[in-house]
Amino acid sequence: MAAILPFSSYIALELRSGDTDTISLCAHVPPRRGEWRRFHPLILAACLDEDAACAAFVQSVYLEFDAPYTEAPGVFVGLRSDLPAREDAARAVASLVVPGAQVPDELAPYVSHVAAMPARSPSLLRLNLLAAGILRVAPLEQLAASVADVTSHLVGSVDVVRGVLADRVGMECYVKDWERFFGACRQRGWCSDADAARWLSWPGETTGPAVDDLPDWARWTGQLLNARSGVVRTLNHAKLVARPGHPVEMKIYPAVHHVWH
Repeated sequence: MAAILPFSSYIALELRSGDTDTISLCAHVPPRRGEWRRFHPLILAACLDEDAACAAFVQSVYLEFDAPYTEAPGVFVGLRSDLPAREDAARAVASLVVPGAQVPDELAPYVSHVAAMPARSPSLLRLNLLAAGILRVAPLEQLAASVADVTSHLVGSVDVVRGVLADRVGMECYVKDWERFFGACRQRGWCSDADAARWLSWPGETTGPAVDDLPDWARWTGQLLNARSGVVRTLNHAKLVARPGHPVEMKIYPAVHHVWH
């Protein structure tokens, strides 16, 4: 994937607890960078071109590539936080990424991200929900209660297929004290000691690419600032996935950010 993807200043990996082989990759799509358009030409143009239909609603766009990286990536569209009519924005973006998709009326005011995952199902619409939306979905509310004391911020996740909520739900957990969070997860059997130790060793910083090795638009910034290129490693968030009759599955999202010093 590193050989075929254009440059991005932010990339996250998706790792599953107990599974060191299956890795998904999430990349931020820089605005107005045409080299990314080959993955989802119509969707990215409609979200990122300044005069496009959905551009006024969009804060960010990410692509998610699932192993073995041979299918079309998922596309995650983040909505602006200051939208006066979030319901209209959520429905417009949903119909763009999954034609014919329906956003449930009771959730539309609380949607923060809209996603399509064509490699999993062409009719699947994923919605990320703000805190108030979590309270509208009972399984999400139960997950939130189980980690409220070890997280700083929560984002709910539901799948909608032809207007019907799927029984699978997810909870993105944003954390300040990762040792405390992983301690709670180990007690609940969601991750092992080895998982926690491996993930806690991730944060840090290394030297980034040489300025001359960066694309022109990124190189210009470094030259203007006369700065050194660096790569910062962080833990972006964890995710808990729950389905009836199954144990809670835990995922972690270690990230790399390109920075200038």
